[in-house]
Amino acid sequence: MARILIVDDEPSFCEFLKGILKSYGHEVLTAYTGRDALDTFQQLRPQFTLLDLYMPEIGGLEVLKRIHALDPHASVMILTTWGSEELELAARQFGAVDFLSKTLSLDTIVRTMEGILNPPKGTQQPSLQADTILLVDDNPKTRALYAHALRDSGYELRLAPDTFSALQVLDKESPGLVVLDLDMPESLAVEVILRLRARNYRGGLILLTSRQGILMVGEALHLGSVDILHKPVQQETLLLAVQVGLMPRRWH
Repeated sequence: MARILIVDDEPSFCEFLKGILKSYGHEVLTAYTGRDALDTFQQLRPQFTLLDLYMPEIGGLEVLKRIHALDPHASVMILTTWGSEELELAARQFGAVDFLSKTLSLDTIVRTMEGILNPPKGTQQPSLQADTILLVDDNPKTRALYAHALRDSGYELRLAPDTFSALQVLDKESPGLVVLDLDMPESLAVEVILRLRARNYRGGLILLTSRQGILMVGEALHLGSVDILHKPVQQETLLLAVQVGLMPRRWH
């Protein structure tokens, strides 16, 4: 059980999230303004803070900065509706442990927080399988086309038609490269990215997308070894990206 502070100017959101976190056994505090958040933090020293960026009186980034002045080791996660790469970079520079969109499922948000609060101890992660590729795409024709090209090039494949299947693979293995479709309807590709981040994944990641400037790309960039290919992706382009993604410099 942890003491958690929720900082958001929407009381209904605070109460909703508070109820969920209490069901996990946590003690939950709430603050609706930046000033109240700082007062509460200073007096009660929560172990984890969920902080909205856009707050009355004192903005979220300033609250984050002041919290870390009070406690340099404080765990603060940003939760925001309006995010950008610039804001995320600033938040991380001020010490945020993560930067998530409110549009994610609450289950994803809570599990990410739980992973930070309770990192696995004494569990050995699967060793990186250098020439194994996990291909995550919900389009059967596209998946079959890419799988054929990759197998013909000598790669060992793991295929996943959805996020759930991909997470099952990642629970058992650590492929040398993940090729992930970001446009899967009803599937939260960001779940895969967050799982990789939680495991300190050292392999490569290729994102396939027809969208521009989405938050998931920002989340993925923190893994380091990332390539972004915009659809439609020719087989030759994918194979070249795979060769680069599997270069030995990607793990050590």
